[in-house]
Amino acid sequence: MHFEWRKGLHYLSLVWGASLMCHAPQRIFWLIGIPFFIYLADKMGEGLFKTHLVESAHFQRLGDTSCIISFENPPDFGKQNSAYIYLMLPWLSKYQFHAFTVFPCNTPNHSSICIHKCGDWTQSLMKTISTPTHKPAFVVGPFLSPFSSPAMDSENLVAVASGIGVTPAISLIKQYSRTSRRLNLVWIC
Repeated sequence: MHFEWRKGLHYLSLVWGASLMCHAPQRIFWLIGIPFFIYLADKMGEGLFKTHLVESAHFQRLGDTSCIISFENPPDFGKQNSAYIYLMLPWLSKYQFHAFTVFPCNTPNHSSICIHKCGDWTQSLMKTISTPTHKPAFVVGPFLSPFSSPAMDSENLVAVASGIGVTPAISLIKQYSRTSRRLNLVWIC
């Protein structure tokens, strides 16, 4: 089943919840209605304040199975160390947002995303990007990741990552390189 169909079927639960609030006893309104309205407010805030159009993101292939996307941070993007974003490429699919870890780029006020080919969307991306190019992208976020927890303030850290999961660790390495803290990275390919 295609991603769009699965996501659409999941969103039908919102219609079910709204109709249940209207036809069930009053206590159901409080059990379903309050979380429903909190969810709607959160999505509206995300759409209004955290969605940014990046006019010219730089796409570059890294071999046959991955690519890196670099872009200038939009206004109010904030500190993106150890965070993730949702990425939508309108020239590839107008309705698919995919989560990726974002890490600081070498260029000031720029961020990067590393993408590994593993599904239909990423395979389409790899087919489209054959040479380095600039294309528009929508970025939603950044949102804090587990690497942003207070445990990351320790003096000695051991980060374990596998495959493309190393991208949050790259952000940590850059963050810790300017301090006296110690970070050991175990990367399992």
